[in-house]
Amino acid sequence: MPSVTSRPRPRTILLALLALLPMAVALRAAPAAHASSSQRSIMMDDNLLLYSGNATRYTTLQAMKTLGVSTVRATLLWSAVAHGTKNPATHRRFDPTSPAAYPRGAWTNYDQLVADAQAVGISVYFDVTGPGPSWAMGKTSDPKEKASFMPNAGQFGKFVRAVGTRYSGTYHGVPKVSVWSIWNEPNQVGWLSPQGVYNSQLHAVLPYSPILYRQLWFAARGALNHTGHKHDIVLAGETAPLGSPPQNGRTPMRPAQFIREFFCVNSKLKPLTGLQASVRGCSSFKRNGPVVTSGWAHHPYTKAQPPTWKDKSPDSIVIANISALPKLLDAIAKSTHRVATGVPTWITEMGYETNPPDPYRGVTLANQAAWNNETDWIAYEQSRVAAVTQFQFQDAGPNTNYKRTARGYWGTYQSGLEYGAGSGVPAGTHKPAYDAYAMPIWIRATGPASNPQIELWTQARFHAGQITPTGDRVLFQFQPQGKTTWTNETNFLTPNPDGFVDVKLPENAYGVPGTWRAVWVGTSSYFLSRDVSFPS
Repeated sequence: MPSVTSRPRPRTILLALLALLPMAVALRAAPAAHASSSQRSIMMDDNLLLYSGNATRYTTLQAMKTLGVSTVRATLLWSAVAHGTKNPATHRRFDPTSPAAYPRGAWTNYDQLVADAQAVGISVYFDVTGPGPSWAMGKTSDPKEKASFMPNAGQFGKFVRAVGTRYSGTYHGVPKVSVWSIWNEPNQVGWLSPQGVYNSQLHAVLPYSPILYRQLWFAARGALNHTGHKHDIVLAGETAPLGSPPQNGRTPMRPAQFIREFFCVNSKLKPLTGLQASVRGCSSFKRNGPVVTSGWAHHPYTKAQPPTWKDKSPDSIVIANISALPKLLDAIAKSTHRVATGVPTWITEMGYETNPPDPYRGVTLANQAAWNNETDWIAYEQSRVAAVTQFQFQDAGPNTNYKRTARGYWGTYQSGLEYGAGSGVPAGTHKPAYDAYAMPIWIRATGPASNPQIELWTQARFHAGQITPTGDRVLFQFQPQGKTTWTNETNFLTPNPDGFVDVKLPENAYGVPGTWRAVWVGTSSYFLSRDVSFPS
């Protein structure tokens, strides 16, 4: 595949050269059903967008825009904004609901991100989350729970009122933010604890983080409603994919169990009653009503496993069984009416760490590019998936508190599309996944044995939102193994507005293995996907 230098941009060519390539079975190409005709392309990189200065922020946003990113997710951290504040219960001059009450400069990075993103043409989605300032957190002797222990939901709601006011579009010229989520990975001890507590009435460990999260959710949702965001996109969840049965305060909880507990239903998805309901505070639904959410946000990581991998527990939700999430929510909706049916799934973190640079957790560079593309295709196949998020744009730098040969040195995240600092490669150098993100491709065998087919899927993501019937065309090319000539195997196809193209061909036309690629053709330029061997 030709390298696309600097940023992914179409390569200029004479279109007549493309027309000279031999056309094979083009007329046999049939469009496949579009499972998800519209999906947001989201990217997250707090280090570059919030903590690396104005110049880095702006150039990163420009690069993301060129790749086809429509929205950036950013962590709006309660403790960072409220750092240096004092408990309003003892310091009455501090009004936590007022944006102006927070320390000078506390909002600067967030304000600048919203302004720069607006200038570039990207929307911002804030995940408003704890942990909070020490005065708003509970006290514990367990050092692993200390930062995330027992946040005060009432104080969190007041903080979200300040956030909602500042980004309402009517506050001192600060642009409006219209996409939100509440808390991050509440089923993980690093973000919310205790995860479980022993309950003497039940004589068992009570899943506790869902109780805390329900309190935080209602407080924050009410605050957003109060500050002009009632009709915005407001997501619940941000759940992590894996976990264990509740054992103690530190044990991370599997997402399906967390969701059942959050909505106060049993393993058969029936509403809890009696003591089981009372110890969980399930009466909060009577006081607050249903969970009014625009979607359930989820992080379906598989770590170093491919996207087809499933955990042995049905309560785990990774990308391979992402369809379990809307099914679970719909069943709870029908049983309890505590959430609407049809709630979309938002994949709000996903990625694969690479080796290089991480020799302990990373997958190969080729696998990262391929697995990212397969993840995109799996998401496309799910009609309820409304968004897919790449985490992150550039690898995080190593943890220099450890020796370079130590596992902890690479304990940060190396799932970027670019290398970061400390990798031995100049920061900003593209991985193969960079261009593969701009135009993902996936090939698979499909259809019944009596009529086997090959499905060809791609997305001209880098041109999404700019697609025109006359200015954008896509075709698929095939190169038999051992040959050097590419043949056009489809007619020119027009992508949908988000850049998707999905067609099927008779598989028996390809009795020999070979390599496929997708070609986007503009009015005076073209772009190539990565090459895909099929059968692999």
